[in-house]
Amino acid sequence: MCKEIKRGVLQGSVVGSLLFLLHINDLPLNIQDEKLVPLADDINTLIIDKNIDAVQARLNRVIKVGNLVLKKTALSLTL
Repeated sequence: MCKEIKRGVLQGSVVGSLLFLLHINDLPLNIQDEKLVPLADDINTLIIDKNIDAVQARLNRVIKVGNLVLKKTALSLTL
């Protein structure tokens, strides 16, 4: 059984990596309050605070905004 592929590229391809970087390039512009550390096909968030509740609230905000941005670009977030 064959299915039509409406979007996507071959995993591991040069074009796939380039398209991924183009999609996530604007993510740090949308999450300006926190330190985002991109590396290859991954982004880490650095949150430092003495109050654990503040860290949790800031992390939840990063995840929420990140999900909205990635949804607009048809990508998904894996934790």
